[in-house]
Amino acid sequence: MAKKFGKFILTATAITTAAAAAYYLSQKKKGACAEDEDLDDFSEDSDDEAERNYVELDMDGAEEKKKMDIEEFTSKAADKISTVASKVAEKANRVVGRTIEKVEEFFEDGEEKADEVAEKAEEAAEDLAEKVDDAVEKAADVAEEIAEKAEDAAEEVAEKIDEAKKEDEE
Repeated sequence: MAKKFGKFILTATAITTAAAAAYYLSQKKKGACAEDEDLDDFSEDSDDEAERNYVELDMDGAEEKKKMDIEEFTSKAADKISTVASKVAEKANRVVGRTIEKVEEFFEDGEEKADEVAEKAEEAAEDLAEKVDDAVEKAADVAEEIAEKAEDAAEEVAEKIDEAKKEDEE
């Protein structure tokens, strides 16, 4: 996540810097044209034409210097972008580190609470097991009583049947 965020910030910064550079250069170019228009008209010939010294302009050298200026500008911009990106990445790493610590603390607290819940569940299960044992013992006692009563009742019925047979035989 931090890598993706860092790449996003770096890309956004690079695009912003490139747009700013293009804007700056276009404004600089417009400014140079505006300065040319504001100059006085020197087309009037002066009386000292013979004394004028003409300087030959090196247009190829100017283009190379312009390219070098642009390269220097982009180099400085790239340096600034990498500096800002490293600061952003550093800050993001600190934030991620703090977040990880808080998540770990949360889960440690959760583990403690889970242990407490597990202990309470274990105690409840033991209590329930004791109650079930007691209920089973009571059910066994009741079943024995019922069995004894049923046996007694069966014996009485058997006796009455025997008596009834004896009476019929008599």
